[in-house]
Amino acid sequence: MWVVAINTDGDPNLTLNQFDYWLQASYAATRFTENSRGIMRDVNAAVRGGVLKFNPNSDEQTLMMDPLEQNVDLVISHQDNTLTLVSRIPGITPNSTITFSAHDDLLGRDFVQCVPG
Repeated sequence: MWVVAINTDGDPNLTLNQFDYWLQASYAATRFTENSRGIMRDVNAAVRGGVLKFNPNSDEQTLMMDPLEQNVDLVISHQDNTLTLVSRIPGITPNSTITFSAHDDLLGRDFVQCVPG
C-alpha cells in the first residue's frame, strides 16, 4: 500500500495517526487456488485508489478513517517508471504537511515527510 498522508494545517510534529486525509493506492496479491501461483493482472484493474478522512474517534491504539466519495486517478508511465495518484483534497494548501509512506505486510512501513518551507 502507498499512502500520502496530509495535514492541512502544516504541523510537522504529528504522527501518521493524526493526519486529516490519506490519499492511497493499494494492491492485494491473491491466489485463485491453494497450489496456483499469483497471476499478472493489468495494473489499472488491480491497483485501487481512495481518499480517506481521519475520524476524530481514533485513539493511539486504533486508527479510524472514513472513505470519501472522491475520484482518484492512477496515472501510470512505463517510460518514466512512475505511478501518480491524482485527486482533490479538501483544505490542502502550500503550507500543508505531506508524508509519503509505503507499507508491506512482510517488511513493515517506511515514510518520508515533506514540510512547508
